[in-house]
Amino acid sequence: GPRVEAPVHCICAPSAFLDLTGKDHWDLLLRRTALDGQCYVIAPDIAFDSADATPLHGRAAVIDPFGTVLAQCNAQGDGIAIADLSVSRVAEVRAKLPLTLWNE
Repeated sequence: GPRVEAPVHCICAPSAFLDLTGKDHWDLLLRRTALDGQCYVIAPDIAFDSADATPLHGRAAVIDPFGTVLAQCNAQGDGIAIADLSVSRVAEVRAKLPLTLWNE
């Protein structure tokens, strides 16, 4: 995973969930990915297009390594989610929750 073999500070997770499940799961899965990887998650919304025959769900968001939503846009329309990222925040979360120790 992103915290053991090659630790990263940020993961990009472009959106493209079916609208049916995305409404309930998109935000939850972004926060879970950030917590599991103990890194930031940048989620650009590439899904929304009102002309699509199959409605998709997604919203631009920035999640911190503890799963806190730092910035988020609406699920429809255009927007920009902006947040400051900090390598020291990644180190702080990894020190508080040393998940890599579970592999030893």
